[in-house]
Amino acid sequence: MRYLLSLLVLLMLSSVAVADERLSWGPFISRSTGVIKVHQLRPNPIRVDVLESGEMEVVMSFAYGNIWHPGRNVFLDYEFSRTSLAVYMGGGEGTEIGVEIGGYTHFGGFLDGSLEASHKLLGFPQDGRNWYPRNESIMRWPTRVFGGPGNQIQDISIYHKQRFTPEGSDIVVAGGLTGKLNIAPALYGTGEHDVGLWLGGRLPIVDDFQLFGSSTLTFMGKGGKEFFGVQLARMQWSIFGAMGIRLSDTLTLFSQSLITSPVSTGTNVGLLSENTYEVTTGLRVAFSNISGPGFMEMGITEDAFILGNAADITFVVNMVLRY
Repeated sequence: MRYLLSLLVLLMLSSVAVADERLSWGPFISRSTGVIKVHQLRPNPIRVDVLESGEMEVVMSFAYGNIWHPGRNVFLDYEFSRTSLAVYMGGGEGTEIGVEIGGYTHFGGFLDGSLEASHKLLGFPQDGRNWYPRNESIMRWPTRVFGGPGNQIQDISIYHKQRFTPEGSDIVVAGGLTGKLNIAPALYGTGEHDVGLWLGGRLPIVDDFQLFGSSTLTFMGKGGKEFFGVQLARMQWSIFGAMGIRLSDTLTLFSQSLITSPVSTGTNVGLLSENTYEVTTGLRVAFSNISGPGFMEMGITEDAFILGNAADITFVVNMVLRY
């Protein structure tokens, strides 16, 4: 982590005026960390600005989080990391296409002690954390138990984006179609193809302050079926909202929230039958390099209101290069 912080500081000190103003704006790249949802098609948040014809964008993301769900039928205690690579291409006429693939790893980790201490300091409930050994890796689903670490490639996601407002307009509205191709084994995917629709917009308030929002409707290929005894919802919706404050030509601060409908329709799955509420705070540092403009992001995502059906805390780092 200290090396990432050092890189961020170096970029802040060496950044120059950004050639492409679109890179200053958001939203921050942070997908849902909801239990099981992290393996499903998650089209939020999607930047509404569209690449021009011939432009290409490469997005490298890394997330590290802690899961604690002490349910009777679903008991989850582990940490995870997710690394992904996505490539997007502008097709002209306000059209953009992209493809993403990720790798997912789960293990015992090291955050349990720090989280227990911070909960105690802030007066938050431990929710049973302090009753169990620290830094364990266990997944107890209704029909299967997994212990110890594991890692695997995830499914491939594809994206299509279409801008609906005229090019150059301050208010940007875009939408599109997303899909997920099933290639991952059962524990790291949901065993079927998913497809989703999304609609998003960007609204400038003043020169250095903008609002972003989007909503999605995703149809799960394995909806109505089971994920190790957990009855999966056939359809999920999500609502996303964010604000961006541009501190300078190269620095932008983001605060955003994501609400997603329950992943399960079951009655014996604890908090998995509740909405997930996630809040992200992040900083973007835009820069120019030999190949063209880009940016780096660092942020933290936390679950809110209903604790346990998404990661307690997730650290996110993104790097975006445009060609």
